Amino acid sequence: MVAVPQKKASFGASSSTSDAKFGFFLLCVYTALVLIRPHEWPVLNVQFPLLRIVLIITFFAYLVSLRPKAWNVQCTIFVIMSQHAYVQISSPFGEGWAETVIYRNDGPNQMAQARYIGVFNDPNDMGMFLVMNIPIAIFFMVNTQRFLMKLMWLAVAGVLVMGIYWTGSRGSLVGVMAVLFSFFYLRFGRVKSLVLASLSVPGVIIVMSSFRTISKDDESAMQRLTAWYEGIQMLFHRPLFGFGKERFLEYHYKVAHNSFVTVMAELGVVGYMLWMTFVLLCMIMLLKVINLKKTEHAKDPKLSREISLAIFLQVSLIGFCSTAFFISRSYVIFFYIFAAMTAACFIRVSKQYPDLGLSISNKELAQTFVLSLMSLIGLYLIIIFLMRL
Repeated sequence: MVAVPQKKASFGASSSTSDAKFGFFLLCVYTALVLIRPHEWPVLNVQFPLLRIVLIITFFAYLVSLRPKAWNVQCTIFVIMSQHAYVQISSPFGEGWAETVIYRNDGPNQMAQARYIGVFNDPNDMGMFLVMNIPIAIFFMVNTQRFLMKLMWLAVAGVLVMGIYWTGSRGSLVGVMAVLFSFFYLRFGRVKSLVLASLSVPGVIIVMSSFRTISKDDESAMQRLTAWYEGIQMLFHRPLFGFGKERFLEYHYKVAHNSFVTVMAELGVVGYMLWMTFVLLCMIMLLKVINLKKTEHAKDPKLSREISLAIFLQVSLIGFCSTAFFISRSYVIFFYIFAAMTAACFIRVSKQYPDLGLSISNKELAQTFVLSLMSLIGLYLIIIFLMRL
């Protein structure tokens, strides 16, 4: 039998599949630049858009070398959002096809709280990012066999908690409590987790006393409730597409301090459903991976590790949603980093175990859109209920 030579793909690849290793390297570089931000250090004083250049090169590296191409529903939603943003930027009036104008407004007050530079210049952003990374540190701790490494990752988690405390972000504190309760639930089940959460109340009260008060009677809390109510009025006034991204402060003197309300008011029902569907799809994708622990494939060490990662990523997203309910951080970049990690986990498992049929069906997508609409109705009812207390 004469061996048939394997057809060479472009750029000398020996098969029709490629992991785009160079693109992944550039992605790591880009992630490091986003988080550490050396280009913004005064000693370097970089004057050109380094982040944007690296991101564009990374995108084309993946576009050229990744085979087969990976695409999911979140990508489609991103394209819609990105196309509208491009129309806004290209327009001389900054107006997009949804009749929204792109403006950037910052609040008049500055808080003396721990913060970093760039996307972490706001303590709420920094606190949210630290909250989302606590489950990742715990993931590495439980998935290593070395005692010293376990101690190191435990110390990392402790440092993250201290960082959250130093930010003084009340929303991030709520996120920490949501993450801890999630861990209790995963480890001990529903009943024991409720008991442990009740026992931890005194400690929570002590920590809360070091933060600004969180109560309806607090003036700041009342201002937030008022801002949430104003968000409802904005939605009623322009229900379809809202008033436009980052225009909340043009119609109310204080930011909403609620990412869901911010999206509702600025992007309307259409934008809210796209954004919420994106978030819910990430949750659903992780749940599909987690549910594989009920199959016989769960004995495979590789799949077991992916399931473990999915569980901790799920807790990270719970931390994000809990924190986002008390701060306006709807469009922060690091949430989408975690969304990309979620998609990567889902795609890896679907490729390694094609017989499991891991995918998002059209029916599930439609159900997710319905859930996003129900969440909008639920958000409205919660705000009305709180206003009447």
